[in-house]
Amino acid sequence: MLLVGHRGASAYEPENTLRSFRKAVELGANSVELDIHGTKDGEIVVIHDPKVNRTTNGKGKVCNMTLPEIRKLDAGLGEPIPTLKEVVRWADGKTTLLVEFKEAGLEARAARILDGRPKILAISFFPTVLEELKRIDPRITTCLLFESKPSHLDEFLTSCLELKISWIMGRSRHVNRKLIERAHEKGLKVLAWTLDRPKSIAKKLALGLDGVTSNKPDLFQSI
Repeated sequence: MLLVGHRGASAYEPENTLRSFRKAVELGANSVELDIHGTKDGEIVVIHDPKVNRTTNGKGKVCNMTLPEIRKLDAGLGEPIPTLKEVVRWADGKTTLLVEFKEAGLEARAARILDGRPKILAISFFPTVLEELKRIDPRITTCLLFESKPSHLDEFLTSCLELKISWIMGRSRHVNRKLIERAHEKGLKVLAWTLDRPKSIAKKLALGLDGVTSNKPDLFQSI
């Protein structure tokens, strides 16, 4: 079962920083979720938004900035924006990573960094991104994100299998027992995001989920 720190321990530490990821593991998460974007000079950095405005002391689009420029920014409490390479290196042997592709075009570069590691899931709302990742490196485990309730559940699950997707991950209110059971019947594992109340976490896990994400990974200890 994956107990995922959403952007690390983002309720307590600056999101998507190594400080936040370390805290998530310390508090009881056995995996951490992070987001990636590409820089102007072809690097891949860990940040949720396409702009640096919300989470740093800077302004501008990530894609218009070089890595040295991004390195000068404060992502909170003096923490820098890490690169994907740095996070993968840190996580090796420590925890599972869920790497969310926030944009297309990073697949080839990211695949070289992920290197087919079994304890990394590539996740995205974009099926074409996951399809391209599997084409580049079939060893990469992929997970499709969904925000709304699938209108035709069986068709949705079948399409995931056709894209060689192993996991699906939905907004918690759209992840119910029927979806979980149907997914399991087809060999798919199911995650739900994002739950920050103990009762909600326990209730969802009781349905047979394969994992949950939370901004407060300390809640996993009580569950």
